[in-house]
Amino acid sequence: FNLILYRNSILDFVHSWKLIISCGQVSFKLIGDLEIPPLPDVSNIMEYVHRENLHVQKGGRFTPRICNSSIVPRSSTAILVPFRDREEHLSVFLRHMHPLLTRQRLEYKIYVIVQEGNDPFNRGKLLNIGFVEAMNEKNWSCIIFHDVDYLPLNDENMYTCWDNPREMVAAGSVWNYVYGAPYKNFFGAVSSIKPHQFREVNGFYNDYYGWGAEDDDLSRRIQFHHMKIDILDQKTGSRIGRYKMMDHENQKKSPKRFELLMKTKENMRKNGLNNLKYQITAIRHEPLYMNITVNVF
Repeated sequence: FNLILYRNSILDFVHSWKLIISCGQVSFKLIGDLEIPPLPDVSNIMEYVHRENLHVQKGGRFTPRICNSSIVPRSSTAILVPFRDREEHLSVFLRHMHPLLTRQRLEYKIYVIVQEGNDPFNRGKLLNIGFVEAMNEKNWSCIIFHDVDYLPLNDENMYTCWDNPREMVAAGSVWNYVYGAPYKNFFGAVSSIKPHQFREVNGFYNDYYGWGAEDDDLSRRIQFHHMKIDILDQKTGSRIGRYKMMDHENQKKSPKRFELLMKTKENMRKNGLNNLKYQITAIRHEPLYMNITVNVF
């Protein structure tokens, strides 16, 4: 037993020392406009991306205090990524996001919430689950809901929370980078919210199975609670709020999405975080993210 404890303490020390040494490759200087290079042709892309980001702790967590104890993180931010069957997108996402989040001098962690089974994808419920599990681990000050196929094109768009919930995509490639598209009070793709605000609106509605409307439902919940959804102003947003959406196949749409959306006000107090049920089938601390695999029933 003592030998096991000694071995584990040695491994922890070696891992911590590797993190400190890797800080030599870390930059806290923002770049501005970013490019998205293609993935290299290697046999194990995740291992390759990991070697590019050795400063990231197992489970996808980083704090600048590892490299310099005098640095005060700008925010403690949990990035929640709903996920199923997008492995190539995830590799590109992690390769792009870890250096960006590090440069922003954040304490952060990336949680990937994986839906098990063949039922239609349920983005809202996965994000509710991710919120509960992330907050059980740490009292994060900011939550960001992040689709895996959206990549920021400027690192000056800070992954922090404002006083109000914020839509972070000010101009997306899917809308030809037109500012403010697709419509007023849009709260999808990439958005930030403080934990107490998300609890106040009771989270997402749990029963949007299939693509669409769960983000509009949350937007309406926010507005019904007299909160404003912020977005970067046009001049700034058109420059630093641009996002590239990676190509993907269209998902099966939620057949009841419009019917459910009409009932947001009557459903928001009885369906959400307060009646959330799920089963965790696996939790894995991967080198660059935490994998939370769930059965959403």
